Amino acid sequence: MILGAARIVSASCALGIAVASARQLGPSARGEIVLVITVAMLVTELVCLGSDTTGRINILRRRGLGVEGVEDLLGLSIALTLIQGVVVGAVLVVIGEFLGLLQPALIPVGVLVGVSMFQSRMLVSAGFAIRRPLAVAARDVVVGLLPLVAVLALAVNQRLSVQNVLGLTAAGYIAGGSYLWVVVLRRSGAIRIKPRTWFPLLVSGMPVLGSGLFQMVALRADRLIVGLAATTVSLGVYSVAATAAEAPRVLLLAVTQILSNRVATGEIVRTAYFRTITAVVAAHMVCLASVALVGPRILVPIVGSGFKEAKDQILLLVVAEALLGLHLVAVALLTGLAHFRNLPVPSAAGALVVVIGCASFVRGEGGMTAATVRVVAFGVMALISWISLYRQLTRTRT
Repeated sequence: MILGAARIVSASCALGIAVASARQLGPSARGEIVLVITVAMLVTELVCLGSDTTGRINILRRRGLGVEGVEDLLGLSIALTLIQGVVVGAVLVVIGEFLGLLQPALIPVGVLVGVSMFQSRMLVSAGFAIRRPLAVAARDVVVGLLPLVAVLALAVNQRLSVQNVLGLTAAGYIAGGSYLWVVVLRRSGAIRIKPRTWFPLLVSGMPVLGSGLFQMVALRADRLIVGLAATTVSLGVYSVAATAAEAPRVLLLAVTQILSNRVATGEIVRTAYFRTITAVVAAHMVCLASVALVGPRILVPIVGSGFKEAKDQILLLVVAEALLGLHLVAVALLTGLAHFRNLPVPSAAGALVVVIGCASFVRGEGGMTAATVRVVAFGVMALISWISLYRQLTRTRT
């Protein structure tokens, strides 16, 4: 509950930053911000190689309290952070210099966002591995609250810009990550920089890498394609609608992380699986219903008349989020059971639908088309993941 509350605070802060930047900077500048964040998130998913999830689960399953082994995960995170910075920089150079969709001044701050986001993500897994979810919750609050306060202060003084919104976002990740470094280092030995010890983590992480990367493509590629195939204005409008619809997902992700951790340690037994996931899904549906009822009515008064088309996109995006929630719950159970090989297929199918659907049909404004594609993609992901979970549970029972 505490972690979920922290995630709600963080999501609310992110929504506040989105509203402030959208009102003062307009759809085009908001689209640039979303483009940089999207690149940072996609590259983070690629570069972590699934080691954050498999490291956390394997440590919990093998050692209970999971203090030993975190040293290797920390060493690996340092090495991969260097790769993250190079890859994010290269992608932003291509988008900015060759495609002309970003100002050159945004590239360095975009790299900073990518590096800080990556480090913070790896440290979240380390925090869960040593059974410190409250520290992770504190990190989430810092990541959201620190940039929000600064962004609102700049907005009041009419000094907001794309650069300082991105810079302050990075500052939030840096502060949250630094706090987790302190917490984790207090309960671990010396950080091990030994590539030989990282091999098992990287090998076991390959299926999770595939799943996570495909899932990130399914969740974020629609924004990227709308920005490339339409305009940054269309992307700004679509991203505001998507941000509103996705708000309950932040709470769901917190719950599913705890769910997978407790399945891994055996705290949630097999006979309680159905009861637990039913309660989680029901609570998520209630949250989504609230967004569907309230969101379209308050969106334009909050963010401005330039985003009026977002009202029509929210309902479709809420339906998509309901289907995604079913997928995420099934994935959490499979992850906790360490059935990593079952993870990539549903995410790959969803990513394929999003990329092909958006690339083929998104033109001009494109928001409603992208939302429709998202509903189909998330429906496919939910269906395949639940079939996979059913087969796995049936196989282990027999």
